[in-house]
Amino acid sequence: MMQAQDWFAQKNYKQALAFALTGTEQDAQDVDAFDLLGNIWLALDQFDEAQAAFERVLAINGDDFEANFGRGLLAQVVAIDDENQWFSYAEALDATKFKQKTQQLNDLSQVIVNKQQGEQTVDGKPTE
Repeated sequence: MMQAQDWFAQKNYKQALAFALTGTEQDAQDVDAFDLLGNIWLALDQFDEAQAAFERVLAINGDDFEANFGRGLLAQVVAIDDENQWFSYAEALDATKFKQKTQQLNDLSQVIVNKQQGEQTVDGKPTE
């Protein structure tokens, strides 16, 4: 899992994914491995897979901050829930860490906005 974490930190998500998948296959109860896997899937815009990874963690440990935050992040991004219970619970678990991690939400939101704007242009010009 150390290699998966290193690749993730370097934003080499596909390489991180390969190692994280191996790690989760070796230990199906490793919540840290599934937390990382969920974050990798998020980075790769694979929201269904990310949701499955975070829900796997929450089934093992409902008090896991990373999984609650990740699940809340998904709820925010794909607008599946007006009342984001996962964010609320993550904040209750660790308010300081929650504040630090909300930057991740801001960054992801900006990436999505940029992608949407890019998809609406051709050669820098808006499509009709």
